[in-house]
Amino acid sequence: KNSMEAAECYDQLGQEYWRVGDIDEALAFSKRALQIKQRFNPNSPSLAKTLCNLGCIFHDRRQYEKSLYLLQGALLIQNESEPDSLEVAVTCSNLGLALMQLDRIRDAIHLHQRARTIKEALAPNTITLARTYINLANLCSSLDQFGKAVKYLEKARDVIEGLPTSRSMLAKIEINLGNVMMGMGETVEAIGCYESAIHRETQVAPDSLVLADMMQELALAYQDEGMMMEAHQ
Repeated sequence: KNSMEAAECYDQLGQEYWRVGDIDEALAFSKRALQIKQRFNPNSPSLAKTLCNLGCIFHDRRQYEKSLYLLQGALLIQNESEPDSLEVAVTCSNLGLALMQLDRIRDAIHLHQRARTIKEALAPNTITLARTYINLANLCSSLDQFGKAVKYLEKARDVIEGLPTSRSMLAKIEINLGNVMMGMGETVEAIGCYESAIHRETQVAPDSLVLADMMQELALAYQDEGMMMEAHQ
């Protein structure tokens, strides 16, 4: 019950419960894994993994300060043992998400930038890199840095276009681009992005709620441009 083998089993059970949405069970098993690893294998990559798992669980519980604390602990260990690994990139991305929820936008950008650098070197042309670009775009947009946001979204689109089964994600990128264009006051360009997003999403999921939200964004853009007939279609 108190061996490292048991701790790994508790970790795996915690992750399985987390994947199916049973957060309470995920938390219970991950805490048991943490207690054993802190006793038998402190400051190890294995302990960092458990801290990361717990950080994600607390993030899902919207306990962002706890999530931040655990993820920072994981990163301290990883910086010593594997500073340029994909595991560090994942931890930095998760830290960035927690910091964003705490409205620490510039700190979040710094962490996502580190994740981007690692992923560009070790995992180019992957969905995980595209998601980092999207996170950076959203953060830059929140600071009204719309030019940077557009560049990151274009990078994300370039990555996703080279991957199979990516139409739905491309649609979401187009929506984000449209939102950025609206922030810049470029309504006509925004309308083009929204129309492109709707076209892509219609091919993937013609009856989805996401599509309905996209059509609402397009209608608002039409209204902003004074195109009332289109807005009511």
